[in-house]
Amino acid sequence: MGGSGQFWLGAREDYAIRALAALATSADPLTAEQIATSREIPKTFLTVILSQLGRAGLVRSRRGRVGGYFLTRAPEDISVADVIDAVHHGGTTPPSPGADPYQRLRGRLVQVVESLTLAELLATNFTDGRLVLPNDQPVS
Repeated sequence: MGGSGQFWLGAREDYAIRALAALATSADPLTAEQIATSREIPKTFLTVILSQLGRAGLVRSRRGRVGGYFLTRAPEDISVADVIDAVHHGGTTPPSPGADPYQRLRGRLVQVVESLTLAELLATNFTDGRLVLPNDQPVS
């Protein structure tokens, strides 16, 4: 994803996925401070990311004594591609089909992130909030 033709999960995308994982596993709304502390995310960076996730419709915030951030959709309805699109600068450019091996690889990676959901991450080895895909996950 990304306008330059590169596909990479940088810190912004990783932090966004960690923040959403924290919200998905909490019964109550969480403050930015709670998310930052529990998922080891710099709070100043997190507030920008939460704002981007809000504009994308993935989270909402509520003020007040029981306020905080919460998911607007179920984890199974949030793909990794949704998260990347929300926080990645430059938008998404689909790979062009062809014989170029790099474009074929990029196309397969895009398929994976479009089909991989937050719920699937949470159901695997995502308990510490870091994105680590299983070694045996097929890329088709």
